[in-house]
Amino acid sequence: RDLREALLSQTHPRMAGEDMRERVKELADKYFAPTREFPEAWDLALLAVYRADVGVKDVLRGRSLLAKAKRMVGSKNGLGVMSGDSDGVVPLRASTRVAEILEVPLKTISECGHLPMDEKPEDFASELTKFIN
Repeated sequence: RDLREALLSQTHPRMAGEDMRERVKELADKYFAPTREFPEAWDLALLAVYRADVGVKDVLRGRSLLAKAKRMVGSKNGLGVMSGDSDGVVPLRASTRVAEILEVPLKTISECGHLPMDEKPEDFASELTKFIN
């Protein structure tokens, strides 16, 4: 499948508009960069993008991740959940449920899909700054 098509399938429908064409191209280039840099091992390079801050032994899934998050609630680090209102990868109802289970705030970014930091970087940064402060 075309990378642009894949990207658009994870974002809010507004990203498919003509006025967003250049932004979508920039995002596609960003996510495609590892495949150009490491053509012989593009799959591993792309995986490295997603594991950049997590060691293989530290990768947590499902209940383990939820248990770790529960331990963080109330810590000095704090915890919150942020979601795009049109996230087709992790639906808003799933993010809402996680926030309920953890008893933490949920921030929803309007007209946004799965990539709030790319689709709406100003809104994402604003919400993150509020949370940190």
